Amino acid sequence: MIIKSLFIFNILIIIIVEKFISYFIIIISNDDQLLSRTGHSLHLEIAILSARENFEKRHAIRQTWLQNVKFLNEHFKSNQISIQIDAHFILGSRSCHIHPLNRKTLYGCTELSECNSLSNKSWLFEITYRSKNRYRLFKGFSIKIYRQILVNLIVIRQSLIHRLNIVNVRILNALTKEKLFEFEIKQNENLEDQDFHNENVNIQLDAGSILIFMIDHNNVSDATFGPLSTDNDCAMEILRSYDGHMNDYESESFNRNQHRFALNFEWQFVSNIESNNNNNNNNSYVWHQKMADLDFRLSNESKTFDDILFVDLIDVYRNLSEKLLKFFHHLFNDNPLNITHVLKTDDDCYLNVAEIVRLIMENSDSKCTWFGNFRKQWPINYYGKWMENDWTSPWYPWFACGSGYIITNDLIEWLAMNFDRLYAYQGEDVSMGIWMAAINPIKIEDNRWICGTEIETNVDWKQALSVPQLDPEMMQQIHQMFLSIVDTFPNGFKTFPFIR
Repeated sequence: MIIKSLFIFNILIIIIVEKFISYFIIIISNDDQLLSRTGHSLHLEIAILSARENFEKRHAIRQTWLQNVKFLNEHFKSNQISIQIDAHFILGSRSCHIHPLNRKTLYGCTELSECNSLSNKSWLFEITYRSKNRYRLFKGFSIKIYRQILVNLIVIRQSLIHRLNIVNVRILNALTKEKLFEFEIKQNENLEDQDFHNENVNIQLDAGSILIFMIDHNNVSDATFGPLSTDNDCAMEILRSYDGHMNDYESESFNRNQHRFALNFEWQFVSNIESNNNNNNNNSYVWHQKMADLDFRLSNESKTFDDILFVDLIDVYRNLSEKLLKFFHHLFNDNPLNITHVLKTDDDCYLNVAEIVRLIMENSDSKCTWFGNFRKQWPINYYGKWMENDWTSPWYPWFACGSGYIITNDLIEWLAMNFDRLYAYQGEDVSMGIWMAAINPIKIEDNRWICGTEIETNVDWKQALSVPQLDPEMMQQIHQMFLSIVDTFPNGFKTFPFIR
């Protein structure tokens, strides 16, 4: 029984290999003819942005579409065809030394500030009123909670209540807009001689949550309110600001005024500081041990496969744009004349390399050209992983989605020459759109670069150039499907089906 199973397994392997070879013979023969007509050579560098800890994703790529790259290169070399394809995983040279629980965000490497004491912490928001019709109404402001806290007391200046008659304070989940807490304060003549109104509350705010504090003032049509900064960022922080002026949760402009009304929150930690400090010390020790093990594994991986390029930075999401720029600088310095095209992709994407080569050769005369599937009028995010802190427009310029795009060597040179002058915004793909807007390259749009999991009605998934958002198992499945359907495509131009 075992011998029979092994025999069947070997037959299946032979069939798959034969289909793989037959497919590429068809593809390559057509590419050879195309190359002979154009007379152009091609040196394509594939840059695969990868996080240091993504060993399984890199392994899956090496076992799938990078095998196709290897096969193509062998054919081109043996037939003296002027096409070369190189591929490297682009990693940061260092990991963040701060344990994730002690960072302000998982996407950066900034340590939380120490809080000096446990209880009776106050957080003061200055609510500013301005009576000008030309200003839009201020609706609220958003904050991120860095440590689990309990809000005990909310204090509002009586002058604010007197001015508005009714003050309604609501706390919402910023992402879902779910109401977490609400209270209403009405003007009370018995309290006119007091400076403040105290509202006892019991609100627990969890670490990592993003909240909106809203103050309703519909009875004052020409009022504008805006919060000013606070110094209690050890536990929470107002999101987004321009020139020191805080914005509301929709990032409308904050307007200064002379009339200020305080909204004060008194809070305490849910857990005591001694246990926090002990946990922080334990976390740091465990994290340093884990990072030492990661360094060792990466060193072995790099020596074994020789396909990793380390750039000099801390490898966290917020540094992706800088990682890409430093890669271009490194590439141009090492290969200033040889590289004709760069393809950027991510370590969760499957590439149809043969069709990508065909696309480039069909446009071999292109200069200052950007190949991709472009997002237009893409709104910025105010929260979460893609929160934009610096780009001041509510929309990004055109940018190619990150599953795969190609730029020609003149664009590579421009990026490499200006890598230390270009500003690194929150994501490498939107940053590329902002950088490219300065020189307005030719854009060759192609929806075969699949952007996400949503299916566009005009995309034939069997001709896709890239498929994103795959885990290692899905990467293997896509590759096997790609090989199994070769016989159904006599022209050899189609690749693989995409199954939801």
